[in-house]
Amino acid sequence: MSKRKAIVKKLHSVEALGSISVICSDKTGTLTKNEQTVTELYTVDEVVSLDPTSTTSPNVQVTPALRKTLIVGSVCNNAVRNEEGQFVGQSTDVALLNILSLFNMVDQRQDFTRTSELPFNSERKYMAVSGTHSPSNSLVVNGGQREMYYIKGSIDAILDRCKFYYVSDDSTPALDANTRNVILTKAQTTASRGLRIIALAYGYGPVESTPSSSAPSSHAGSRAGTPSTQLDREKTNLVFVGFQAMLDPPRKGVADAIGLLQSGGVQVVMITGDAEETALSIARSLGLRVGATAAGMSGCLTGQAIDRMSKAQLREIVGGVSVFARTTPKHKMAIVEAFQSRGAVVAMTGDGVNDAPALKMADIGVSMGKSGTDVAKEAADMILVDDNFSTILPAVEEGKSIFHNIQNFLSFQLSTACAALTLITLSTFFGLSNPLNAMQILFINILMDGPPSQSLGVDPIDPQVMRRPPRRKDAPIISQRLVYRVLFSASIIVIGTLFVYIYALADDQDMTRREQTMTFTCFVFLDLVSAVQNRGLGCGLLQNRMLVTTVSTSFLVQLALIYVPFLQSIFQTEALSLSDLCTLFILGGFSAGLHEARRRYERSMNAAESYSGAVEELA
Repeated sequence: MSKRKAIVKKLHSVEALGSISVICSDKTGTLTKNEQTVTELYTVDEVVSLDPTSTTSPNVQVTPALRKTLIVGSVCNNAVRNEEGQFVGQSTDVALLNILSLFNMVDQRQDFTRTSELPFNSERKYMAVSGTHSPSNSLVVNGGQREMYYIKGSIDAILDRCKFYYVSDDSTPALDANTRNVILTKAQTTASRGLRIIALAYGYGPVESTPSSSAPSSHAGSRAGTPSTQLDREKTNLVFVGFQAMLDPPRKGVADAIGLLQSGGVQVVMITGDAEETALSIARSLGLRVGATAAGMSGCLTGQAIDRMSKAQLREIVGGVSVFARTTPKHKMAIVEAFQSRGAVVAMTGDGVNDAPALKMADIGVSMGKSGTDVAKEAADMILVDDNFSTILPAVEEGKSIFHNIQNFLSFQLSTACAALTLITLSTFFGLSNPLNAMQILFINILMDGPPSQSLGVDPIDPQVMRRPPRRKDAPIISQRLVYRVLFSASIIVIGTLFVYIYALADDQDMTRREQTMTFTCFVFLDLVSAVQNRGLGCGLLQNRMLVTTVSTSFLVQLALIYVPFLQSIFQTEALSLSDLCTLFILGGFSAGLHEARRRYERSMNAAESYSGAVEELA
């Protein structure tokens, strides 16, 4: 798993992944690249569309409103330059600074002295800073030293605090209901294309909070008081400037991974803090099954809707929801609890400190390796080194394969033990001579408990394993089908060995070395055929090289036992004639044919289960 960029802390976590029926995933950085790029600038009077692949300046006139939009985005920002001169930090902040170069503007924070900061969180849904501009920066604010604050965040959170909108320094008309509706309509239309909306505004007065040590601009101290109280007091005096729309493209391979998981009966759920329209657009582009729920909803639940629901209501509706928007870390816990109450086995992804409780609550907690905090990694059962959702797919495949490989191992081991026990019991019951001596029985136990059986545990992943529905959490490893397979394999070994035993005794009722050698060799040959045919249903004859090697080695060792004089004296064997060997080979080939018919029948049963599962999902 580590080679596949997934670090698993405990082996049972991988096995549990085979039972996963719901995967709740973050969007940013997991389903998408977390490489935000501004593709559209909006002010009340204009819209500027940008080519995300272009590095040349757009052929547009930079109006005061457009310039103000760029200024607010750069001042209310915590990204910094690294040694290579590139901006690093939150992808949203980086995008707001990278866009400046297209309009031949520089980082505006160099002329801004920050006095306090109100950090962004999922509850407020905005970030704000306060400070003063240098007197020389007349482009930013007339009046020089007047203290200002700048705010950026979700369109709803920002518009609720605005009473005016910006046209120029000399014109800030009132933000009436009609203009507000125009802005919201444009924002929803833009978000429906999968773009993230960052609204921007400014006002006069302080943001009373402690200064941020990570802020790139200088600080003149902090002010006492509660920052949210101050903002509430000033919320009707903010001036709306505009918004910047950002594109965060999906990660390569994520859509294919989601498709395979969904085809295997795993419900993939996207949880994001983005607006509902943005979340739905991205979900559809990723291939998530987004449809109307039984309650007539759009297949998307917002955090506010979850807050209004009781646990019983959420449990009833959550099965048909694939997208959760405008959520906070506390909503993750409610979502996990709702799915688990429906009997689902839930995997949850997260990267923040606040995600730790949800990661602990989930059956499998998955943390991000690059962006994840130490607290999240400690709480998680698995860490994605590359922060890529696609990495979960091989983990689920491995979990399912481990379970099936264990079943194959048990099937072979139990069939060998049952066959040996039945053979000895029947010969004793009918008063026949013991078909196997003590050394031969010991050799069979050592041989069959050794390399061939261990090789069944390393079967390659079945390409069809993801098309099978997840197994139940309480599903027994010794299933009814496995018992039938054990009885089938043991019956072939017992019947074939008894046939050779009686055939060898036909000429002479006294057991000789030849008869015992034929019986012993027949049992080993049929057991080796059982080992080969108990491999995975989707594993080709030569795909498990370890199995081919160990079975071939065991076959040569068996020939050595009957043809090497030294070993003949130890195991009481005798060299067999070519006709005797041909009889055993024919019997082994007949056994292989019967096993192949059984394998074909089991494959048809698996296909029927996959088809019925798909029909149930569509229904």
